[in-house]
Amino acid sequence: MGKYNSSITRVKPLGDAIRSNHDLLKRMLSIVAPDISSVFGNFEEKNVYYTGWQGEKSLPATPEHLKAIIKKIVNDEEFRKYVQERDNSTKSNKDKRQLLFNLDQSMIEKASTSKFVKWNTFEGSSKPDMYIENDKFIILIEGKRTESDTTDKVSYLKHRSQMVRHIENALHHSNSRKKVIAFYVVKENCGYENHCVKEYLEKEIDAETIEKSHALKKAILDSFYGYTTWEKLSVSLGINFPDMVNK
Repeated sequence: MGKYNSSITRVKPLGDAIRSNHDLLKRMLSIVAPDISSVFGNFEEKNVYYTGWQGEKSLPATPEHLKAIIKKIVNDEEFRKYVQERDNSTKSNKDKRQLLFNLDQSMIEKASTSKFVKWNTFEGSSKPDMYIENDKFIILIEGKRTESDTTDKVSYLKHRSQMVRHIENALHHSNSRKKVIAFYVVKENCGYENHCVKEYLEKEIDAETIEKSHALKKAILDSFYGYTTWEKLSVSLGINFPDMVNK
């Protein structure tokens, strides 16, 4: 992606500016989450993550989600074949997975009850472009620049919204003790703004390969605050993003 890499040309300048002036975070929240901006409070730089500053925060998939994938592999033949065709594991991991795909009862038991390690984990961690946490809140920002749409799949699941993953994993990370505020930042007139709103995310949740409980669905939707644009942040926060003129 080079000079058009949003992590370098958009997210990093935003993160650097916020770290230099913490008030900019409240100003950004006043745009996307005005009900939160006045109560967010302070944050420490050690709890800020993005490329160029501590790297992206890794949020592991929840045990419940990983167990549900195992269950679907066992009970849904079409899904099992789909996963097996895409399995790229090697050595002993592949042998164990092959036994699982063949419905070996002892391996099903191990896959469902053992600690999740490489062989029985069919979804990796999600990594939001920016992550900011304090004692009451978690902010998740997914930045887009050259992409033609939001992301809605992972290796083994036909439908898995990137934003749903971020929020679901963050809720688990905090044991649902902190309010999650998640949103997109996209290019003005990107053409898929209608895919960055709550109504569309609700459809995304309903289409997930792994069904979500009503309670989790509500928690995810309550955590999503839609989108803003790089152009609006540039003006509102006074950030000169590289080559903004050239988009």
